[in-house]
Amino acid sequence: MELFDNIKNRQCEANKKVSYSQKSSIETKKSTQAGRLESNGQVFPILNGEVIESALFERITRDCSGKEIRKKPVRRFRKVGSDEWFTISAFSGNNRWDRKFSIATDEEAINQSNQNKEFLNIDADTDVSPNAEEIPVEEVETEEVIDSIEEKKSSNNKIFVAVLLIGAAFLAYKLFNKK
Repeated sequence: MELFDNIKNRQCEANKKVSYSQKSSIETKKSTQAGRLESNGQVFPILNGEVIESALFERITRDCSGKEIRKKPVRRFRKVGSDEWFTISAFSGNNRWDRKFSIATDEEAINQSNQNKEFLNIDADTDVSPNAEEIPVEEVETEEVIDSIEEKKSSNNKIFVAVLLIGAAFLAYKLFNKK
């Protein structure tokens, strides 16, 4: 947790801005099984055979002065015909997108869009169909777990590089002293 030395810094932290930069084209696929995505208390239900759109984005967080604090790759999902995106980490999202979705035809996407228009009020604050069935809970890794795994990988990589450098230095020392 970050400590603040004054009220101005605290207010700046509270007013940070998040934006998304699209990094890949929007793909359209259909689900091969029912399930749901969860992130930060939000749920995105997916019915078996439902056509969904998804793309890779980069989430950019800036402080109140516009200074970039961090960037994070994410995958965003949306119901066909909706403007509302559901966001999860790229690691978890790519895994899900590759394993649990198959290519959808344009006709399937058009049919799904027409179905969604019947159930979704695009102007409403919700992007979940009121007629959606209860979907069994599926274990989905949360962003905190993913972040922890990514930090451990980064840490392990640094240790590996350090060991290699020490080994190379030791080998160079031995070779140099041999002559």
